[in-house]
Amino acid sequence: MSSGTQDEELSIKDGKIRLVNMFLKLFATIQRHPVTIIVVASFIVQGTYLFWYGPVNSLDSQSYSRWAGYLLDYKFNYLLFIENVKFTIPAYFYSGFITIVAITKVFLAKNWVYGILSLNLIAYATTAGLITKIIKSASRDSISALIGGGLFLLNFESFQWVRYVLSDSTFMVLVVASYCFVLKYILGHEEKKRYWHAVTAIIFCLILMSYRPAATPIVFVLITIILMSIAFPQGIKSTRVNKVILVIVILGLGLTILVHAYYMQHVDRWPLGFARRYLELVSTYYSEGRVIDDRPELNLSRPTIYTDYIIIILTRICYFFVFVIDAFSTRHVVYNLVTFTPIYVLGLFYWIGAITRSEISKDKISWFVGVTCSALVVAVVVFNSLLLIDYDWRYRLPIMPFLTILAGMGFRVFTNCFTRSNIS
Repeated sequence: MSSGTQDEELSIKDGKIRLVNMFLKLFATIQRHPVTIIVVASFIVQGTYLFWYGPVNSLDSQSYSRWAGYLLDYKFNYLLFIENVKFTIPAYFYSGFITIVAITKVFLAKNWVYGILSLNLIAYATTAGLITKIIKSASRDSISALIGGGLFLLNFESFQWVRYVLSDSTFMVLVVASYCFVLKYILGHEEKKRYWHAVTAIIFCLILMSYRPAATPIVFVLITIILMSIAFPQGIKSTRVNKVILVIVILGLGLTILVHAYYMQHVDRWPLGFARRYLELVSTYYSEGRVIDDRPELNLSRPTIYTDYIIIILTRICYFFVFVIDAFSTRHVVYNLVTFTPIYVLGLFYWIGAITRSEISKDKISWFVGVTCSALVVAVVVFNSLLLIDYDWRYRLPIMPFLTILAGMGFRVFTNCFTRSNIS
């Protein structure tokens, strides 16, 4: 073999080694900075999507714009605004986002829409970063954090709302931020910092309640966690206490479904004046057997007996998780299959591991995050199923961060299973 050929082979070999080293360094960098990677990727992916397809103004966008105009006319006098703006639900429960629209109108005038879209983009990237950070803290694994953050980042039914001039994206980041402060309060050690984390979480919860009525179950769960930690300062971190709480919550949700079904059958027997008008509207959905708004092909038979109303609620609960229906386009179906399937499967993996493997339930951080994320998911699902599932599953968006957190931790459980089997 000539020296020229040997030099060429050595050069190729050196090139391969350098390439491998470069990929190893890149991989190590990604592992060290998963949150930064996901946030930057979110800005690139969602920014490109927003630029390519442009903004969407819906009927709700026009309502927010009109209400923001009223708020400006009243010079941000919220008492006058709430008194004069009439809606099925009191205007207070929408005043948070209306305020943001009003402020963008003050600074950007006719271009206020682009201000909302910019906030949407920032909100989505921030949400993706917070999800990644939570998974990394709970699983102590950067790859699991990247998997969870990446699944959220690429889920079409989540990021499609970035281009809508609506409150969805900013509402979602407020939900996750509130949850983060609750986590910091529960898992923190410095008493002074814990106090401020609790105060901040409560402030965020008040903002959430002014953002949309759908915040009710989320705020209820978060405030309950804070109150329980005050009442049982040691017990809230105990897996045994958390299991008892889980059983109580399940029984409470079951009772809520039974009571709600009764009043939907006999709405005239509702004892309070509060919300009567809205409950009468909701009862008409039940009388039609409606499962999902404006999708009559999915309606059930009109209810005639009490159990029919319970069946409608349980059917809605199941449909809340559905991500493929005949009305979706082929591209939509394929995209949902690619992103939702791993989210659900890995989330299930987490709970299988939590139930069957004692070391997971003994890991207080992982167990607490898993239980609280699941509680938030269940609360939102049941709340929306009691009322009506939106046409395009819009109100599933607030639970997508928690589903992907469970998926990220489930990936860690999945990889641990293989690691253990290889060792044995």
